[in-house]
Amino acid sequence: MISDETDHISSCIVSKPRIARQRWSLLAQIISNGDRRKDVCKNVISIRRFETFGLFRVDVISEEEECKWWEYKTDLINNFTLIVRQLCGCLKADKLQGFNNTGNVCIWPAEEIMSYYCLLNAAYFRNKSVIEIGGGMSCLAGFSIAVGTEAQQVQITDGNEDSVKNLEIMRERNKENYGETQVESSLFRWGPDKLEGNLQENFDIVLCSDCLFFEEGRKDLIKSMYNLLKPQGEVIIFAPRRGETFNNFMQLAQEIFHTEIKTNYNTTIWQLHSKFKEDSLYDENIHYPILLKMKKKDI
Repeated sequence: MISDETDHISSCIVSKPRIARQRWSLLAQIISNGDRRKDVCKNVISIRRFETFGLFRVDVISEEEECKWWEYKTDLINNFTLIVRQLCGCLKADKLQGFNNTGNVCIWPAEEIMSYYCLLNAAYFRNKSVIEIGGGMSCLAGFSIAVGTEAQQVQITDGNEDSVKNLEIMRERNKENYGETQVESSLFRWGPDKLEGNLQENFDIVLCSDCLFFEEGRKDLIKSMYNLLKPQGEVIIFAPRRGETFNNFMQLAQEIFHTEIKTNYNTTIWQLHSKFKEDSLYDENIHYPILLKMKKKDI
């Protein structure tokens, strides 16, 4: 199994470091100049040299002018099938500005691993209310829980309106596979204030992957997590270290949360990670997510 996964991942390495830096520089130039006439193809803006841990079997099942439909399968859950809609073609520069829009470009390794981890621990989500925040255009983990566990409620969210439109299409496409789980999609942007309506302290579990690297929004993200969570609930975060960004986030979070981190949280993932470290194109600083669990302090 490990050999098959590593072979699959090797085929997904798409660029050398120098090319990647050039592509990111091009994107930065377009955005900084405010040039909204130029289209930026996803293949041009990608700074990732490594795309997937190969934890799901993924096949294209149909193609349309603006998107591809992918089928995700895994043996972790009997008869698990999730249909994912990913936009294709080019992205305009203005679609990449504003609220964290990186999830509009791709499914990051942290999201893939968080999805796999949640399915490995499917029993933990039974009868729980779950929200994924900042899930991009796929919310792979949230939808995996909706399809593969007996959660009571799953709220699928992102802060980008185009992502939320895509999430709603996916929600409808997969609705026959939710069982008794109630699934909703919505726009959610983190901030310092108390939440509206039924969001305040409504969730047993808050999920988030690789959203810690925006310094200006870090305090708001932490406060929103606190407000979303029930008193005895838990935040589950998967994020790579990205220099000091992970540690900086955790230090801020410790003001209002009890925290627990794990680097080796699954044997299969750790073996894959150890294997990939032999390849110079794999950078654990940006590709290998750390698991951070947080529970509320009384404040």
